[in-house]
Amino acid sequence: NGVVTSANRGEPIWSGYQKYDDLVKGILDEIIKPDMSEIDELKAIYTWVAENIDYGYGSITEWYNMSEIGDYDASVRNEPEEMSLWWNGGYYSHLYTVILGKGGVCNDYAQVFESLASARGFRATNFTGWGNKGIGHVVGAVWYDGSWKLVDCDVAADTRPISYDYFMKDGFSYFELGNEFDLKNPDYGEIQTFGRK
Repeated sequence: NGVVTSANRGEPIWSGYQKYDDLVKGILDEIIKPDMSEIDELKAIYTWVAENIDYGYGSITEWYNMSEIGDYDASVRNEPEEMSLWWNGGYYSHLYTVILGKGGVCNDYAQVFESLASARGFRATNFTGWGNKGIGHVVGAVWYDGSWKLVDCDVAADTRPISYDYFMKDGFSYFELGNEFDLKNPDYGEIQTFGRK
């Protein structure tokens, strides 16, 4: 798989949904080079997400169609059907349409970054909080050198060339983390992981 484990990463984590994983693998094959450092890999992922995801709500409409990845079985987790759609591939269907150009919002930028970084073995997640004017906002995060480092591909997407002012930071002046989040807590990522295998 080309991933060398280290203090900052372990084995790759995939969604378990072949169509989505194939798309993620194709992106990574395109942007990750054999001689890259871990930081360069993360920077390549951050840059790809910021340059290739368009801001918009089209993917949310597409997600309700649930036609991109395949069939879903509501009985798998003994949960209501709408929950099963989420856990059993529905959200990956949504992210699939985000990557294919249907548009996404801050959460989608964070989740696509998480998917790509996780597939390279990094412990990645997302943090929710409050942006300017009290509006909810979500940023990506990766466990690196003993703490969660924040990445905001959504804000970076508005910059050309892509700015690295929003890459691997301890915080942002425009973003306030929710009180329950601790950037030094390595277990936080286990809370946020959604249905990945």
